[in-house]
Parts: sequence; C-alpha cells; structure tokens
Amino acid sequence: VLHLDQSIYATILPPRLASGDVTKNLASLEIGPGLDLLNRLTKTEKVPESKGGCVLELIGEWVTNPLRLGSTSIDSFLNQAVSSMPAGKRSLQNALCTAKHLIAEATHKTVRSRFDEKTALGNLIHTGPGQDAAALLEALEERFPDTPQIRAAEMGMAGRTLTAAGIALLALLHIDQVPATQTSATRIMVPRVLGRLTPGVPQNWHKLLAQAAEARPQVMSLRSAL
Repeated sequence: VLHLDQSIYATILPPRLASGDVTKNLASLEIGPGLDLLNRLTKTEKVPESKGGCVLELIGEWVTNPLRLGSTSIDSFLNQAVSSMPAGKRSLQNALCTAKHLIAEATHKTVRSRFDEKTALGNLIHTGPGQDAAALLEALEERFPDTPQIRAAEMGMAGRTLTAAGIALLALLHIDQVPATQTSATRIMVPRVLGRLTPGVPQNWHKLLAQAAEARPQVMSLRSAL
C-alpha cells in the first residue's frame, strides 16, 4: 500500500498463509517527501516556467541526495537539484517531471529493498491525495511494470473514508485492549495498547458507558438548566 500524501509511506502486507507468522513480514516503510516536494518546487523562484519534459539523466544524481522524511533539507535539496540541471533544460516543467520520477524511483528502491528481484508483488494499492496525480502514477507504473496498480477510490474507499476507518479500528483495539503496534512495522521491542480514553483501568471506561446508557436526565426548562 503506497500512501501518496505530503510524505510517502509504503506498507507491505504479506499474503495470508495457512502456516507461519504473517506479522514477521509485515512492514511499514518511510520513503520521504512526496507531494510536499512538488508543492515546494512550484513555489520556488529559481525555476522559470516553460514547456519541457523529464531530465532523466539527473534521477541518479538526485536520488543520492540526502532527503529524508521530516527533514529540513528540502530547501537545500531543491537548491542543489535546480542548480545541477543543465542551463538549457532548466525549467519548472522539467523540474516537476524529474521530481515525480525521483519520487517513483525512491519508492521503487525502498520497496524492492525488502525483496529480491524474483519476488513478485501482488498489487500496489494507492491511497491519499496523490492517487489522483496521473503523472506520478505513470512514473510508478514504469518502475513496477508487472504489478497491477489499484487506486483506493476504485475499491470503494473514497475521500477520507480510509483514514476514518483506521481511526475507528484503533479505537476498537483500545477498547478490546489489543496491541496495535507490531515490532516489524513500528520497530518497538514490545507491542503496546495505544491511547487512553479515561484515566485508570479499562473497566472504568466500560462502567462509564453503562452508566451513561442507563441515565435518564430530569427534564427541566432551559432557564432552570442555566
């Protein structure tokens, strides 16, 4: 699952097997800036606007630059990236196209670092606002030519419904006191129950729900209530 947002994340969901621990192969990977990089690039004054295409020979040079998620190095990266472009090819369209291929290349390198080249991926599912970025999806298709790519919207998960479902699932795991952090995905040593709805033990929360359901408040006028 590729979450294409201001930052890019990849979640590897292994097939459900009859034997073996699925969670051992479950992984959440941090790829780096995504739409944020493209948005910042369109706001820079160092790149003139003109028609153009990708400068593919720069992908290898750009991908080696240190650009990590949450880093403050985006501006310095943009300065280096723009200055490294040949003067005759230095344009906003060229930079944007090349940046989209950079994101696709970084995604491919990160995902493929978990598998050997002979291991086939079942599907690539795109979530987040970037699933509507046609040029970015086209660049990803070039890197994963034999892998079916599916937009979350095509699976009935439109808008922010996936985020809402995730929040609801985390709440349900908390109420049932089920750990929501797997070591393979979050790199913590001990899985833990996330969040706290009320101070103290979970029984207090269940007791509060029961009392709230049984409560029959006295009917009074608004003036009396105030």
